[in-house]
Amino acid sequence: MLPSESETLFKIMDSMSSDQSWRVSSPDPCKPGSSWPGIECRLGLDNHFHVSRLDFGTIPFELGNLKNLVVLDLSYNALTGVVPTSIGQLGVLQKLDLSSNSLMGHIPDSIEKLSSLAFIALSNNKLNGNLPTGLSKLQNLQYFIMDDNPMNIPLPVEFGKLVKLQELRLANSGYLGTIPTSFSLLSNLTTLSLQNNRLIGEIPVGFGSLSHIYHLNLSRNLLGGIVPFNTSFLKRLGRNLDLSGNPGLCLSPNEAYNVKIGVGVSVCGTSKNGSLIKKSQASHGFSKPFFIFSGLMFLGLNYIIFLV
Repeated sequence: MLPSESETLFKIMDSMSSDQSWRVSSPDPCKPGSSWPGIECRLGLDNHFHVSRLDFGTIPFELGNLKNLVVLDLSYNALTGVVPTSIGQLGVLQKLDLSSNSLMGHIPDSIEKLSSLAFIALSNNKLNGNLPTGLSKLQNLQYFIMDDNPMNIPLPVEFGKLVKLQELRLANSGYLGTIPTSFSLLSNLTTLSLQNNRLIGEIPVGFGSLSHIYHLNLSRNLLGGIVPFNTSFLKRLGRNLDLSGNPGLCLSPNEAYNVKIGVGVSVCGTSKNGSLIKKSQASHGFSKPFFIFSGLMFLGLNYIIFLV
């Protein structure tokens, strides 16, 4: 291992533990049989071992010196503070998992330099503020998981430029405004979770053309209008589609008739000019004609009893 990488690891261990004997007892962290925790090493083309996976500790600024790091997993570590800008120096990083900590502040703009990044998980932290403007440069990104953070911003349109994205999870984070139509361009998307935010407007029509999607959750928002999905789309997703908790949404009568599995919204009514509108339903789901018919039946039975 190169001396610069060893020194970086010693500094990380010093920040984690008061035990100062690491330099003496385990001077070579990558040596087979080493007692160093959470480290995996790989032999590089330069015939030196380099740290390829790190799964422990805090996030010191010196972390950026581990240029050969491929996996950085610091999830469930009760970490505080911010994500250091030096993380942008990890040029070959493919997986970044900082979920389930207490990290604050915003994601540093330097993350746009991680061109090899395929997986990023930041869920269950205290991150906020705008996402990096260069987010769209992460063209190898396949998984972006960032639920449960107090973001309170509009959904970034830049997500629509991440053409390899397969999973996008942004639930329970206070996102507001409309769903960008650019999300319809994510042709490889299999999972989209936007539930429990403050989203308004209509569901983008292009969502119905997402041929690979199998899990779509838009529940508990303020969306409205007619659900733009045809029968084939609704049947394909089945119970993996959740639109409940959006009082302004409704499903066209034709689609509602053809699809037996509920998606959490009521059926649209028809206005005088023939256009579809959302109609209010009785508490038990019975329509007005049902009650008229029931009333006539009741009067008819009374008349027959009177004659008898």
